[in-house]
Amino acid sequence: MSQTLSAVKFIRNNKRQVFVVISALSLAFMAMYVIQFILMVTEESFRPVMLEQPKKITFAYLSGESLGLTWNDDMTEESYQEQYQKKMDDLMEELRAQDGIKECYYTQLLGVSYVPVIGNWWYTFPMLEAEQIPDYLKYMDAKLVEGRLPERDGEVLLDQKVMMNHDYRIGDYFLEGSYGKIFTIVGTLQSDSMVCAGTPNGYTNVGWALTVLHEESRADFREVMRSLGKTVAEEDTIDDAVRNKKNYESDVAETIESAISVILVVVVIFLAIAVFVTYISFMRNRVGEWCLYISIGYSRKEIYGLIMREVLILFGTSMAVGCILSAVMMVILAKILIVPKGLSFGFWYPAHFLRLCASYVFLIGMLQIPICIIINKIQTIDQVED
Repeated sequence: MSQTLSAVKFIRNNKRQVFVVISALSLAFMAMYVIQFILMVTEESFRPVMLEQPKKITFAYLSGESLGLTWNDDMTEESYQEQYQKKMDDLMEELRAQDGIKECYYTQLLGVSYVPVIGNWWYTFPMLEAEQIPDYLKYMDAKLVEGRLPERDGEVLLDQKVMMNHDYRIGDYFLEGSYGKIFTIVGTLQSDSMVCAGTPNGYTNVGWALTVLHEESRADFREVMRSLGKTVAEEDTIDDAVRNKKNYESDVAETIESAISVILVVVVIFLAIAVFVTYISFMRNRVGEWCLYISIGYSRKEIYGLIMREVLILFGTSMAVGCILSAVMMVILAKILIVPKGLSFGFWYPAHFLRLCASYVFLIGMLQIPICIIINKIQTIDQVED
């Protein structure tokens, strides 16, 4: 037969069944993409503070061993601390003389949590003297967008995303539940790496650390120390770009990627079962139609082409509608949930989109089994009557 069988005819004459299939496939596509979008909010939100900020600042919690200081029986706690401070001062002078090192402080730190849709991350920031803060903010590319700079003890500047994340307002006490009325928020900062800063108030802190401002090329603190002929003790904590990148990849990126993969596999398995059962039902109801086509001269190959065109139209339409639904849902979620909490996000994830496309190709491939079985069993009307 020279005339091509129309794939649109079945779709036009079975609107209800087609609508159900397209709706199910579209909603499944939307669910898988939006779930990935929500999970990726965590990864996107953590990236500035875990990957960008450490390119410019390192917090090193150094023991006396790393400074070349050993305890002996003649020392008192006070004399040990005096020698520790002297060793630290000497180290800071050596560091300041190095290319790529902007400034060093030995200072108290405070910590702040940042909570995305799932999980949370705790990071520290330095408590500096009021006169040091403008230079610190300038180097960290942080701009004051509301309030004022600290002028007295116990005044804090928070990044605007942190402010939104905790629903803080200027004048609120910072972590009042933990510290009481010791630190007051006096200003909001805007930066690409979620910079925070403040002035100390007595000795309420989360620890003391050597705080080093540096260029990205000097972001590996252990390597910087080796260049000075010094070795950092294994038990010391070095909160630098190397450690943060490792934590980001293992605790955030890999965990989220694994979760996305598991969800995708589970959804595809259930979707495959549903599609398989649905299409077997469709094809059984159409055996008589295909027998007629065979009887009037169409080949099995032409009938197979008809079925595949119908399948591609349904799946293609479903994916297009799924993309539209995903975009609408992501915009709604961003507006009501993500942006108000000071979180970061992205809409377009090509790798995940391709995985979804591959999943639908897999579903189409899976349908080849029942399609081929039924086509091979098609008989002419004469054979059926016999």
